[in-house]
Amino acid sequence: MKSILVLLAFMVVACGSDTADNGDSQNIQSRSIEQMSSREAQLLGLDKIAQGDEDAWTGPKLYSLDEAQALAVRNDKKILLDVYTVWCGYCRKMAAETYPNAKVKQNVEEYFYIVRLNAESDKTVIFNGESITERELAQALGVTSFPTTIFIGNDGEPIGIQPGFMEAGMFANLVGFVGSEAYRTESFDDYSSRN
Repeated sequence: MKSILVLLAFMVVACGSDTADNGDSQNIQSRSIEQMSSREAQLLGLDKIAQGDEDAWTGPKLYSLDEAQALAVRNDKKILLDVYTVWCGYCRKMAAETYPNAKVKQNVEEYFYIVRLNAESDKTVIFNGESITERELAQALGVTSFPTTIFIGNDGEPIGIQPGFMEAGMFANLVGFVGSEAYRTESFDDYSSRN
């Protein structure tokens, strides 16, 4: 019984000790990938999808939001918003594994113009003729988790929103389902079984 009490006392002391109070502590702050050295990004596994790094993004061609909207109207296509954050592991995984898939790229390029939107950025974009930050737009569109894919018609109205990571096969089917407008006449399961 004494050994159990000694062990419990040791656990309380060990768990209650805080080495951060020794004056040597540092404040750790989150930084975007653009602010990191290439070695820091590599160590954290963030080196695959730096925003604006054309060598890192191997998915479909990216567009600015106002450019995508103008092209969508002109060419009767839709817009695919890839809403992400720099700290989101599944956002990086989707960018590195799902978007580069040949079938995903084919379906995106056939039906959509893709725009990446950083949900924590104060960068201003133009959406439906209005100036808004990327953060405000993500909130206005109801994004609450990351990654989130938003499909938008060429009229600027959202068609649908899909939160979460999706593997390439399922995502290619979803992009084709929405892009071809099969959602108007059949279920996703029926569409997927045919494709």
